Parts: sequence; C-alpha cells; structure tokens
Amino acid sequence: MSTRAPQDSEIFRFKATMATDGIVIDVEAPAMLLPTEELLSPTSKQKYRAGSLTHRVGLGFVKSATFKHKYFRLRDHGLLGYAAQDAHVASLEVLFSLFTLLEVLSPTTFVLRHVHVVQSDDSWLKVEDPVVLKAATADEASAWTMDIGAKLELLKRRDDAAKHRKASLIPTHNAEDLLFSATPDPPYYRTFLHKYVMMGEIGEGSFSVVRKGVDRMTAEVCAIKCSKHTPSLLEEVAILKLVSHPNIVGLHGVYKTDDMFYIVMDYMADGDLCDRLIQVTRFPEDDVRRIIAQVASAIQHIHALNIIHRDVKPENILLHKDAVKLADFGLAKRILDPSMQFQKGCGTPEYAAPELLYGRPYGTQSDLFSLGVVAYVLLFGAFPFTVASAAALQQLQRFSEAGDIRDMSCLHPSNPQWQSVSPDAQDVLLRLLAIDPTERMTATELLAHPWLASLELPAKDDQRRDDCVHVGLRELLYRGMDVLKHNKSGKDKAPHASILRFDVATQVLSWTPASALQQNPKKHFNARDHPRSVPLKDVTAILPGATSPALAPKAAKDASKNAVCLSILTEKRSLDLELPTETQRDMLVAGLRRLLLVLPR
Repeated sequence: MSTRAPQDSEIFRFKATMATDGIVIDVEAPAMLLPTEELLSPTSKQKYRAGSLTHRVGLGFVKSATFKHKYFRLRDHGLLGYAAQDAHVASLEVLFSLFTLLEVLSPTTFVLRHVHVVQSDDSWLKVEDPVVLKAATADEASAWTMDIGAKLELLKRRDDAAKHRKASLIPTHNAEDLLFSATPDPPYYRTFLHKYVMMGEIGEGSFSVVRKGVDRMTAEVCAIKCSKHTPSLLEEVAILKLVSHPNIVGLHGVYKTDDMFYIVMDYMADGDLCDRLIQVTRFPEDDVRRIIAQVASAIQHIHALNIIHRDVKPENILLHKDAVKLADFGLAKRILDPSMQFQKGCGTPEYAAPELLYGRPYGTQSDLFSLGVVAYVLLFGAFPFTVASAAALQQLQRFSEAGDIRDMSCLHPSNPQWQSVSPDAQDVLLRLLAIDPTERMTATELLAHPWLASLELPAKDDQRRDDCVHVGLRELLYRGMDVLKHNKSGKDKAPHASILRFDVATQVLSWTPASALQQNPKKHFNARDHPRSVPLKDVTAILPGATSPALAPKAAKDASKNAVCLSILTEKRSLDLELPTETQRDMLVAGLRRLLLVLPR
C-alpha cells in the first residue's frame, strides 16, 4: 500500500445519498497501515480499520461547539462510532451510499460529503455536514483515504452487481418470527441483557461485531453476533434454525433490543482455520483428514436439507481442540425447488467452483469444489493454481466476467509436491477439483472414500460444551453471581441477597454478609464490600437440595426449595445458598465440584 501524502487537488468521486449532518474527527494515535479488502489466502485475512478518534458536535451555526471521544470502526457501509472500545452498540453512524464524495483538502485533512449521519444518543449537540476528518500525519491521512475509498468503490461494485441479481429462493422472513431461545427460560431471563453477560470482541464483519458472552443460566461461553436488521441476516438465522449437527456452529438464540439483533451461537476457543494456517503454513496429512472429514460431514447434512453454503473457506471453519465446525451462513441459500440452480456468483473467487466463475448455473456441488481447494491449501500451503492466477482473480469485478482464469496445472502428476501426499489424498483432490460438477464427488462419496472412511467422527459436542461451561462459570463467579444466603442458625428468618464470587488467583470463595445490608440497606453493595470468605481447599462437600439445618425447615414448608438450594460444607460451617432457578443451581453445583477436582492440593 502506498503511504504518500495526497495532493490538495485530488478528489475521490463515488456515487452516494444526501444528508444534512457531519463530523470532524482527529486521529489521536497512528494505526497500522493494513489493506482492508484483502481476499482470504494462507497468508492474509480481511482487516478493518479501527481506532480512538474525536469528533466535533454542535448546532447548525455553532461551528466549534465541542469535541467528543469515540472508538470508530470502518465498515463496508460507513464509519461506526462507539462510546468505548468494548461497547457493542454504535452511538454514531456515518453511512455511505451511492453519491458520497471523498475529497482531500490537505495532506492531513479530507472530507466526506453527502453521507447520512445517525445518532443514537439524545444530545442536543448534533453532528454536522460535511464530514471533515483530520489525521495526525500525512501517512495516516493517506491510509484512511485509501481504506475509505476502497469501501466506496466496493459499494459501487455491489450496486452494479445487484443489477444482475435474481430473486432469492428463500422466502422473506418477518424479523419478529425469528426471535427464539433454544432453551426454555423463566420470564426474567427471556430478555437478552438479563440472560447474557457481554465480554470482549472476538471478531468483526462488514455489518456486525462478534463478541464473547456467557449464558447466566448455564454458564456456557457463547459467541454473540451483534448486528442491525438486514435481509441477509434474516436468511442466515432462518437457515441456522433448520440445521443441527455437531460440525455446524449451533444457534442458541436470537434476541432483539431496539434496532439491534443478537445472534447467540457456539463459541470455538481456538479461532478459525485461517489463523491456524497462517501459523503453521501447512498441516500433516492426518490432521487434514480429520478436518476435511468433519467439514464434509457438515456439508453432507446441509445438502440433505437442500441448503448450499456458497462460502466454504478456512476463515469459515472454526476450531476447538480437535473439534471442527462449519460457520458463517451469511451467503447460504435453501433450494426450495430441487430442479432449480443458482446463477449469481458469490463468495471468495479463489475457492469458487469453475461454474461460478463462468457465470453458469450451479448447485450444491460447488461447495465440494471449495472444499477441495481448502484440502489442497491445508496439505501444500498454497492454492492449487499459480500466484498469477490468484492475483487475476482478485481483480474480478463480477464472477461472470472472464470465466475460470486459474492455471491448475499443479494437479498434474509431474508436480514434485504431488508425491508428498498419499495416493488416496491425491485421488480425493482430483475428484473434488473436477471441472465438471457432475464428475465431482458428493459429500457422501467423500466420507465413504478410503482416505476418510476409517475415521471416527464425534457424534456429540459434549467436550467443547464442558470446556465452555468451565470457563464461563469462572467468569460469572469472578464478576459475582446473585444468590440468596440463608441464616446458618436455622431460625425462621428470611434469606438475604448476596453476591457469590470466586477469585482464581487466591482460590477463595467470598460472599456479602447480611451486616453489609444492615449498615445501610439502600447502599449498593457487592462481594468486595465487607466480604466473608472460605478457601476452596477447606470445602469438604457441595450438596444440592435443602438438607442442611438452615434449609431443611424451610423445605418442609416449601418443597420447591429442594430444587434451587445447595450447601457448601467445610469442617466448621455450612454456606447455604438459594439460586433463582434449578438450572442455575445445578450449574453451580457441577461447576464447584469440578473446581474441587482440579484444585492443587
């Protein structure tokens, strides 16, 4: 990427919409100069510019009213401003459209004209038009203009491509109809903010941010996609609700608050296959067999449901220890009429089947070609075509422009690398990468091939889920879990609200005693204020139910206490607690018992 200072006379012109608001931004700290539109390869991933910026706000004629700090992210559709880096809802949006102009005013200053600005806060100081951005250095300004220019050009290309688009084969869905939870929840936990603890960002896309979260009911760590309403989002959710497979990212629930959707999915602790590929360059053949078998099993499942993924690539294959899951169904479609095929090309050109590049009708077999490219990349650390072919693919404006321009002569037996893998692996690659889709292996045929047939695939997802619950419980206990603590004397006295915490460093359980409330009942408290504690090493047993002297009399009057109470026993005392639900009680009992098992003695 060039980092030269732009000249005053340079103007980047693109189509966009009119708006009446604007913003002034000063870049505080230089960011890495990263290309924003790289296509996925073994050595590159798509990047999005982000950083802490300040912006000017004021009423129409007030040109120098005040400045505010925000954390900005550049997306395909515009700039999003957040109150803090860990915030998951944008408080300011500077949206591009088809008439936006990007103009350079000076080596460090540039302007976005004709943008639409959306503010979610109620401040009387409104953002003004035009959007003037100022960088700390000329290099920074050049980097920002190149990245924003690429986004505007992408917007234009997508608009051109839309003219060639055919109607989707999946019906349009009502957003409200897609809201659901995979588990029955009590009324209080049916809202997103009550059920989930939001944590740090783990990924981002053009129109969404993916954050780590913890389910307060089960303690399972989840991946939460935070996105605004889009037709593609509705289609993705509709498809995810149809699939259920250990090698496909599972859908836990879909929630809506105001104009934000939260799609809660399985969390995979080891990231995506692309990250791993960048680290190791290539994989041993046995590891490739294990990965390809699990992805093939996922593809077999969705194809049986007449669903085509259309974007099989390393970035959309997630890892957790030995577990592999196919993810990102943003481009997936359901074929309602088996006799029909798609014609609109999409996905990543390097992994696309030849029929997509030629603009011909295509079906589920295109996913198998993409899987063949993935297998080749994992085995050899390179695409099954020349570097020049890859560079040419990246210049394509539409899939149907020039046909398949890849040179795949590397598949010939004369290729020296070809001999470094087994004959079975060679046969699989040749049959997956067949030009004619009718000669290509199906997912069922691939799983029955000698290269994969001997592998035992996991039938369940229990190990990954157990890992996520173990980590999630520690997170919940570190932050503090709301409980009711019963009086140890066993007197007929109402329990008091408390917060139970566990400190991993000291291996100590602590809780807020009643005395903290009695001193000032209206004062907000937590487990850090006047805590009582028990070293985990002193715990002798963790018993579910209401059997202790403090709980038994109350259970005699109310049998439901047996389902929500537990006792943490030491040689000197019993800590008797009540949880809001039986699910949470069982989760806490199992989690504390697991902590005891791994406790250093």
